[in-house]
Amino acid sequence: LIVTKENDSFYPDTAEVLRKAFAEDPVHHWMFQRDFEQYEAFLFNYVIDRVGLKQSKGVIRIATNNENKVCSTSLWFDSEVPGLYEYLGLCSLALWYPSSLYRLLYLDAQTAPAHKRNMGNRPHWYLCLLGTDPEQEGKGFASKLMRDQLAIADKEQKEVYLESSTEKNIPFYERFGFELIETLQSGDMPPLYAMKRNPQA
Repeated sequence: LIVTKENDSFYPDTAEVLRKAFAEDPVHHWMFQRDFEQYEAFLFNYVIDRVGLKQSKGVIRIATNNENKVCSTSLWFDSEVPGLYEYLGLCSLALWYPSSLYRLLYLDAQTAPAHKRNMGNRPHWYLCLLGTDPEQEGKGFASKLMRDQLAIADKEQKEVYLESSTEKNIPFYERFGFELIETLQSGDMPPLYAMKRNPQA
């Protein structure tokens, strides 16, 4: 299911799933540190509302169970990828979480050049976020989201790019044809794992 302005009733639950999924994420904890719990909810709501629903290039895919409960969420971009700082309320962030703003911009300074270096100007899909409610893990919801969007990428003959924030997720992406192409780490920032998938027949 793709979340749009026409069916945005899923939007609060979609953001909540991401909040739960990234509750132990090392990169997000590094960015927000003591403000993590308070700011993380705002982050995901802002990303989904401003980026996923209001920018034409953003695609939000969700997987629901038999009770129509959102179990897994993914956010994809078609070639044009907004920088991290573009989809956050910088004024609010600078006012309330100045240290988080610095780390967010520092992260973007690592990921944006790597994305450009690895993908150039070639048309591609970018998997920005993928998260599953921890209580729903292992039930195939994230795999379904991957298969549905990758089928579109293959039909369009486009590469797919992502950065995994945890090493343990690399085998999951490898099962869908992704290859690890670069590890991004600088200073005290936790590593990010850049991965790419070529279109498949």
